[in-house]
Amino acid sequence: VVLARAAPQPLAMAQVIMEADGMEFGRRCQLVSPPPLSCTMQPRGQMQAARREQTRAHASERCGAGLGAGRRPSGEIWEGCARLLEQLVTMAEADGHGSPFHSATRPRESISCYTARLHRYFGCSPECYVVALIYIDRAIKHQPGLVVSALTCHRLLACALTLAAKFQDDTPHGTRFYAKVCGIPAMELGTLERAMLSTLGYRMNVHPEEFESYRAILSRVASACIRE
Repeated sequence: VVLARAAPQPLAMAQVIMEADGMEFGRRCQLVSPPPLSCTMQPRGQMQAARREQTRAHASERCGAGLGAGRRPSGEIWEGCARLLEQLVTMAEADGHGSPFHSATRPRESISCYTARLHRYFGCSPECYVVALIYIDRAIKHQPGLVVSALTCHRLLACALTLAAKFQDDTPHGTRFYAKVCGIPAMELGTLERAMLSTLGYRMNVHPEEFESYRAILSRVASACIRE
């Protein structure tokens, strides 16, 4: 039995950036759907572990390649993530509808400083920022009214990066640790995690080609940061 999948759609974030400042992401940034799933007799836990290891191996290889000698790959990746979110916030026409990811008031800390704080204390691998970006993009495409704005960007990043670190790095840290770093009560962060997991349909795996498309976006934005 083969489960049908929807036709590939352009990256929501890449579309916004292309329209705003003409960055040529068109050919490279098409969302590549994973191959059709087929039923097997392999236990579910083993299947999930195998997919996770495949994604982790590919992500580590790609994030560690081509980022320039003498620079830390994680630095470029997280800086690209911060700048991309910053651009999306400035381009948001509205804050969208109320959701668990909406703050009551605009946080005083900029998204760039907030990302730097998470990078400093999370200690997660560079590929986690790519996976987190993928989770955010999936969420805003599957939840009407959810946009990356000044009221949502901090909570979206905190939740997505926490999930990515737990799933991708198989980290020993618990929710309380991440909540303290993010500046969010542990119970509230748990609520955000459940909300995002539900929005994603508990689809946490990332196909290697999909990962590469998003990694290319972050690397390009990070390179622009260095030139500035």
